[in-house]
Amino acid sequence: MMKKKRNQNRNILFVEGVDDLNVIAHLLKYHLGIKNVENIVHIENEQGVDNLLESIPVEIKNNSELQRFGIVVDADTNIEARWQAIRNRLQKINADVPEKPNPDGTIFNFIGKDEQEIRIGIWIMPDNKIPGILEDFVSFLIPEKDMLWDRAQSCVAQIPKEEFSFNIENKDLFSWQKKAEIHTWLAWQKEPGKPFGTAISEKYLDPNTLYAQKLTDWLNKLFEL
Repeated sequence: MMKKKRNQNRNILFVEGVDDLNVIAHLLKYHLGIKNVENIVHIENEQGVDNLLESIPVEIKNNSELQRFGIVVDADTNIEARWQAIRNRLQKINADVPEKPNPDGTIFNFIGKDEQEIRIGIWIMPDNKIPGILEDFVSFLIPEKDMLWDRAQSCVAQIPKEEFSFNIENKDLFSWQKKAEIHTWLAWQKEPGKPFGTAISEKYLDPNTLYAQKLTDWLNKLFEL
């Protein structure tokens, strides 16, 4: 993947996609009052987990200004395998990575070249404990008394597999179903189809849930916001 050139930044957060970027930016704006997140933390869309994983050791080795480095990835169907994939990349640069993720978000220090100390943080969506993706995390922000979420899940569950518009052999049904559920729910809001970040700022999604607060607390601690 060809990356757009950017200036080196002391605070870098790698995410898989633009939806992750917007969710995190809007949570930081809401909870910490940060109007321009980019001035404090550069959130970089790595356009997929494979690109993200391969970019980890490159960023740490080549960014001489780096002080704090965060990684946000989906667990997908196997959180242990995802954690090990991250550990493998970090161990290439001799980082001492914990054997298991911290349920509150992992943070540890690493001494790089020229005795450069870097704080590294890892968050595995949705909550560092269970399999899942960003859309699972977003579903945890649906207000507790919402009456449409169960209906959205039921509607998606009733679609026969033979009517799927993609080849089931080449797609991850686990991820597809959750994506379909959350976008169906968003399509039924007062202003249908809002992006995740906007849905947070407009309170369709609740930024005060425990899940949202835990992610924000991890970001705050990692980047010393």
